[in-house]
Amino acid sequence: MMSLFRVESLDQGEDHLIFAAVTDDGEPLDPEVAARLMTVPGSASPLPVGERPGLTEQALGAQTDRQRVAIERQVFERNARFFEAEAQKLDGWADDLKVGLEREIKEMDRQI
Repeated sequence: MMSLFRVESLDQGEDHLIFAAVTDDGEPLDPEVAARLMTVPGSASPLPVGERPGLTEQALGAQTDRQRVAIERQVFERNARFFEAEAQKLDGWADDLKVGLEREIKEMDRQI
């Protein structure tokens, strides 16, 4: 299964493809392996007798949800680093402004 996950971050949209697959035994495959499977030619076939499609859909849904949470966490961490860097720039600017104002006050005191 492949799904598109769009994240809006800092006024920009990011599209992520999420790949999910399970083995015949119901074991989840690594997302990279699932992505590679999409390059293999194939066709759909009916499920074997006794197979319950609901369990497979649940497993794929859970796998997709885990990947979405991981993507959201990565975006959040990247945004936090960006905001921290911008806050440091603002702090530096404020310190420079303060030093400049203190110089002006000392100069005015000297003139008085």
